Amino acid sequence: MNPGPFGMCQTGIPFGDPICVRQFLQIEGIVNKPEVECQSRMIVGFNSSRREQSGKRFWEFFENLCGSSEKFFENALLLNFCPIALMKSNGSNVTPAEIKDTKVRKSLEAACNNWYLEVIRLLKPKFIVAVGGYIDKKTKDLFKSNNINDIQILCMPHPSPRSVGNQNWHEKAQKFIDDNNLIGYFQA
Repeated sequence: MNPGPFGMCQTGIPFGDPICVRQFLQIEGIVNKPEVECQSRMIVGFNSSRREQSGKRFWEFFENLCGSSEKFFENALLLNFCPIALMKSNGSNVTPAEIKDTKVRKSLEAACNNWYLEVIRLLKPKFIVAVGGYIDKKTKDLFKSNNINDIQILCMPHPSPRSVGNQNWHEKAQKFIDDNNLIGYFQA
């Protein structure tokens, strides 16, 4: 959906748990601070000691599945639908779905739809794996309103520990990979 305060906000990488990004993705660098910074969620970049639990789950699963980040990225690209960090003044994350002001939410989602559609048209994927119900619905709505019928949409469970009953996410993710015959995209 959008960057979390301990993941992409720190590393610039979707599901960007700093340890997984450094170790599995082998990416490290300087992350600049925004002009306006939330005092409750200071940007410390790759020096962050906080784990991003969704990212930890996501990247550890794919590390075990693929063995290397190179293998993962041979056939996959990971994007945030809304690559904008949204936080309350206390630093808690706000997802686009949680924005109560309908006009603001729809304006933000329209901008996100436009760039998402451009990426899809540019890359021409065979299928899209939506990670979670929110992006699954957004993708289906976008495809319907743009008469896109030649790209399959699959919905993988989101790795968030905030989701009720998601303690066994690795098992759910493996079942999703198996049920959709995707293993060949991630293993030699």
